[in-house]
This record gives sequence, structure tokens and C-alpha cells, in this order.
Amino acid sequence: MAKRKISKDAVVAEQSETKQSENMRELAVPVSQKVQIVDVKVNAVSAKKLSSQVSEASEVTVEFQCKTIAEDSLVRVTVNAEVYVTDDADQRFLEVISEHELLYSTPPNEYFAENNLEAFGTLNGMYNLWPYLRELVQSMTIRIGMPPLTLPVFRPTGQRINKMVGRVKASNLPNKKSTRKKSK
Repeated sequence: MAKRKISKDAVVAEQSETKQSENMRELAVPVSQKVQIVDVKVNAVSAKKLSSQVSEASEVTVEFQCKTIAEDSLVRVTVNAEVYVTDDADQRFLEVISEHELLYSTPPNEYFAENNLEAFGTLNGMYNLWPYLRELVQSMTIRIGMPPLTLPVFRPTGQRINKMVGRVKASNLPNKKSTRKKSK
């Protein structure tokens, strides 16, 4: 087995990302302890099959931006998510773009610092949205004539907080023929 050489800069960057993730978790705690999820909505969605030629070495990437606003007894988190799959030449062949809104109730007269709200929206908002996003991606890939694509488990630790990259299993690649029987 070949050993991978990791540069000193890469180690420092990973430690910095891990520290940022830990700080963000600490900042999110005061909000997450007081809220209750009320609703999850899809505001907009688009799915595109950009190419039908895909190699076995595909990668799924999920990028997202969260905006968090507190109003009255609600915390509103808007998540813009972009899911795309690239081939071994780093060319996109599938993308699903969506905007979601998560609503959380808060106790009356509860106020949170801006940095606590931002951390909560980024971590908890995406974590709470993940199963809905996974279902949306599976559904949309089927609707555009591809086999369902299942997103991997959400793991923000040790990576950039707003981007997650994972390998797609060969059995789950959208270029594989569906095993579903066609109805007559």
C-alpha cells in the first residue's frame, strides 16, 4: 500500500478547519438548546443531467450557504444547496440545485447573538435539512431519467463547513442502468 505524503500546510489547514468546526459547534449550542423545528420547505429546485457519459471514478460534492434570521419567536434558516457529480476529468454530469427554508420556534422574548445564530444556521440547519435534501436528490435524479443517487452521511467535521465531498459508489452511479422493471 502506497503512503500518501501530507504537507505541513495541509496538516495546519486541517487543524484550523477542525478548530473552526469546534468553535462553530460551541457557538451553536445556546440556540440549539432553545429551539424546536417547526417546518421544512422547498422554495426552489432544479435538476440537470449534463452528460450521459460517466466514468466509474465519480465524486459527489455538496456545497451550501445558510442565512439565519431571528424574528419574533422564530428562527428562519434559508439553505441554498448545490449537489453535483463529476467524472474523473472533473466534468459535471449531474447537478441538483435547491433552496430550502427551515423554521424553528423559540421561547417568547428569547434573543440570540448574531454569531450564535449564524453558527446554528450553518451546523444545525444543514444537519436538520440533510435527510430532506437526500430524498430530494434521489427523487430528482429519478425524474430526470437516471437511477436514484443517495447522498452520503453528513459529516462536517474536519472539512470546510460549507462543502462536503464524497465518493459515489460504483453501484450508485447515475450511468448504471436501472434494475426497475418497466410497466406495460
